[in-house]
Amino acid sequence: ADWETRNTRSIVAKCEQPSANITEAVCNFFRCFIDEGLFDQGLDFAVREWSRRDKAVRKLIDAADTVRIASITAMFQRFGYQAQDADARARILYFMQLGYHALEVREPMDLRMSRLEPYLKGFIGCDPDPHAMAEFRAFSLSRP
Repeated sequence: ADWETRNTRSIVAKCEQPSANITEAVCNFFRCFIDEGLFDQGLDFAVREWSRRDKAVRKLIDAADTVRIASITAMFQRFGYQAQDADARARILYFMQLGYHALEVREPMDLRMSRLEPYLKGFIGCDPDPHAMAEFRAFSLSRP
């Protein structure tokens, strides 16, 4: 229940958060993975590992992933992406973010933020909003 509340609901809430544009919306999604109070990466990994041995837990993981991807897809659709494109972009974004943590990528935040613009361009398919990027960069670099 804690995993569901903390991780899945945080992603859904951030994806539903009002945003001026798709850049800001994707940066809101990223906040889940920068702010440890919103998403517990260790807990998510532990529950995923547990699901490899327990079919009931696997069903919970599958249901959570479905909800998470649906909320990211809806976020893209709010900004005019067609259903199939929104679904593909949601999956790329979500699986990439989970992969960052599954692979235990350890890089300084300033290095990660130096890649923000090309990452966003790849995820959204257009030039990202500079103001939204600057705001997210400042937020990310202020984290401990």
